[in-house]
Amino acid sequence: MKMMEMGGYYSDGFSRRYIPVVREPKNIEILMVLDLIKDKKKGVLELENILAEDECEPQKLTLHFENSNYLIMLLDYDEHGYIEIRTPYNPNASQDRFQNILDEPYGATTVLQDFEIVKKCFIEFNDTGNVSKDVLN
Repeated sequence: MKMMEMGGYYSDGFSRRYIPVVREPKNIEILMVLDLIKDKKKGVLELENILAEDECEPQKLTLHFENSNYLIMLLDYDEHGYIEIRTPYNPNASQDRFQNILDEPYGATTVLQDFEIVKKCFIEFNDTGNVSKDVLN
């Protein structure tokens, strides 16, 4: 079962602005919010399936962003019901480096600069309740 809810915040460097919670957002609303935050200094956007079955279905797609660097994380479960965080793989990044986003270090290979992949993930998750393992593995 699926019922999506979107919300988050962004900063332009001076103040924090909250993105109002939208229940059952349409794809056009998601794209409008993504276009709004694309050039902002930093922030977080979440799209959550509030009816996802625990330990079975993906629950939340989260975007952490800072200075045109994007970290997408999908809260999912493996076949045994254990939490699995799926992220993209950036083959152009060094495997032995870290990238700070929102004051936390992440492996550089999980951080993207391609905003079109961010859009694709949010639309796919909104439409299906999941994101292809070809995109987030």
